[in-house]
Amino acid sequence: MHDDEIKSLTAGPYTLVARWHQGSWTAAVWSGGEKIVTERTESLEAAWQFLIDWLGERVEEAARLRNGEAPSAEEARRAFCAISERLSDGQRKMLKAHLAAPGHTLTASQLASAAGYKGYSGANLQYGFVGALLVHEMPEILPKRPDGTRIATCAIASADDIRASNEEQWLWKMRPHIVQGLKASGIV
Repeated sequence: MHDDEIKSLTAGPYTLVARWHQGSWTAAVWSGGEKIVTERTESLEAAWQFLIDWLGERVEEAARLRNGEAPSAEEARRAFCAISERLSDGQRKMLKAHLAAPGHTLTASQLASAAGYKGYSGANLQYGFVGALLVHEMPEILPKRPDGTRIATCAIASADDIRASNEEQWLWKMRPHIVQGLKASGIV
């Protein structure tokens, strides 16, 4: 009945799994081959939300230890190397285009075009996935939307609204340590 319903994610040193187990929905976190967190919930969605919230708290705890210092280019290089095998072709194409753009600045539509996506919403989603992978490798506190969710794309690019008055979309400017780390990683 529920056996085929499962969500999982590897993020930094953690593997998160939400699934039906022994008669209930269970959220579990594994690290170093050992289960470190288990929580029973009322649904798959509740188990997954528990895991995402738990992971977000760990990232923010690790980020607070930085005392406001941004990640270094070397940390970014190591992070890109760590996530390289999990990046799709489209995600790599967006990173490459962003790196090559004048001032390392593009709109979401330009990122979508580079990856072959039909519209900017696909680029926003996929770039957010890349940002989420990065922030789990090099924790930092990300800005949040009004609903409390983190803006993972901000792990890659500035969220400042630097549009010209005649532009409809924000311009995403790749952060300096990301530029240097991505170049040094050689993954694109």
